[in-house]
This record gives sequence, C-alpha cells and structure tokens, in this order.
Amino acid sequence: MANFLEDPEQFFRNHSIVLPVNPDEGGKIGQMELMKATMTAVGTAETHGGARVKAPIHAFQSNKKYSKVQVQAAVHDVAWVVGPGNRAELVIRQAPAAEARLAATADPDWFRCLVLPWTENAINYMQIPRDTTASAFMTGAMNGCTFVVTGDPREPFVSHINSSATQDKLDADYQAKIQKAVGLAADGSNAKTVTRTDYKLDRAAVRPHEQQIEQGLGKTHKVKPDATGEGIITDTLCFVMGVRQGGSWRFFYQQVITHKYSYIKRLGKTGGWRKWIGKDNRVASDNVVYRALTPFVSIWPEGLGRVTL
Repeated sequence: MANFLEDPEQFFRNHSIVLPVNPDEGGKIGQMELMKATMTAVGTAETHGGARVKAPIHAFQSNKKYSKVQVQAAVHDVAWVVGPGNRAELVIRQAPAAEARLAATADPDWFRCLVLPWTENAINYMQIPRDTTASAFMTGAMNGCTFVVTGDPREPFVSHINSSATQDKLDADYQAKIQKAVGLAADGSNAKTVTRTDYKLDRAAVRPHEQQIEQGLGKTHKVKPDATGEGIITDTLCFVMGVRQGGSWRFFYQQVITHKYSYIKRLGKTGGWRKWIGKDNRVASDNVVYRALTPFVSIWPEGLGRVTL
C-alpha cells in the first residue's frame, strides 16, 4: 500500500491499527517459530566406537525454559484490510486467520513485510539484513511486552520481550532481559525501547475513558455487569511497525484502547415492580469500542529515550 509505505505517519493518524496477536495469526512464520521455541529436538542414544551419541532427530519434547529465540528474517506478503471506523487490520497471506478477513476485500494491495512473533517468557530477536526485499516490519501486538531496536539503520536489530515473572519480580526480570536483548546486537549504543510504561494505562487512567461510555449511554441505558461483576472490560495495546525508506529503517507505534461491555435499557420508575413480578424481559446488547489513543509515536532512530545499561 503506497500510502502506508510512503507516509506511515499519515496512515496511522487516519486509521486505528490492528496487528496479529497470537503466533498462529502470523501464518507459517508464527507457527514455525512457536514450535521452535517450545519444542526441543530429541534423539535416541546409540553407541558408536564405545561412545554414546545422539542419533538423528526422531521426535520433539516440550521445552519451557527457553529465554531467547532467533527468528529468521523471512519475507511475507501482507495487506491492510480496512473496516468500519477506519479500522485497519494487517493480514498475512496464508495465515489461518486471514481468509475470512480477506473475503470482504476484492483486491488486497499486498506488500512485503518481515514478521517477528512473540513467545511466552522469551526474547524473540531478528537481525534485519541489509539486502532484504521487505519494505515493512511488524511484531506481534503488545499488551505488556517490550520492544527493543538498535544497531545500524540500514540493518537494525529488533527484539520482542515477554516475561512470565510475577508482578513483584517483573521490573527486575524485564531490565535483565532488555540488557540481554541489547547485548545480542553487534551495536547497542543507540538502543531504544517501548515498554509497558510507555503505552499501558493503569486503572486510574482507564477509568475516565469508561466514564465517557457510561455518560454516553445517558438516562435511557446503562452498562450491564457480567457474571463476574465486571462492567466494562478495558485494555490498552501497542502496535509496533517499521518502514524502510531510502535504504534506512524507522520504527513507530500506535497506542490503542479497547472496551468490551453489555448494556441494557433502564427500567424506569416501574422497574422494581416489574422485576418483582418477573416481567423484566430486557435483552442486553454487546458492544466493542476500539480507538487509537496515541495515533503515531516515533521510536527510532529519533524518538523515545535511550536505554541506560
């Protein structure tokens, strides 16, 4: 899509972005990297010249102790599918989740992109080669993870960091993983990060946005709590991408807020009586609000502060 590749800032400001979240939404690259990260090769022991050695690989076993996964810079065809409210979803050709989204798009405008999926409790990293045919880069949607970019703008080094540490150990774990990610690069002197503190809203910051929804329902409707007592379920997400222009890469992100809730019509003055006689026949309606809070934030090479190691 020429508009996105030529002017990504304007494209982001005109659209609310959706990138693949789970590895299976990333097509072959996501499935392959997930398997590599979670499965370790197993060979049967054989004896050769008196020494026990591993025979050729016959099976895989689960490996949950991985800490870093090198992802090959494989190029994939991707396209934007723009829906109601200028919501632009990036789909990857041959990804399982792409077919339904493409059904409503007569002639998608494909372009070449590098894809860096995430893996649980790991550093997924990629060295972008200078001779790649890709003109764009994306990593999996983040709702708590960290993104790191460093190196030469013509062949940058990128990482997606996930942590399964408990909350009281999270900060120390992330700092250690960020240092490890930067250390994996040949040149980490100009490293920049996007951490959860850059895009994740806490409960106090989220509440005013929810109040706007409640006020918008007015006097005729109200939010209906679910079985757990939740009213509005809110999350904030970060979508990181990169574009290569003139041989050099630049990276940026969009911060998005989502609300999921059900609402019903208010009963009015006779509400108590109608409930008492079992005549409350109201039907709840579901709604999802999805919008960009910060449409475009530049990360690298200009933008967010440097990493201090």
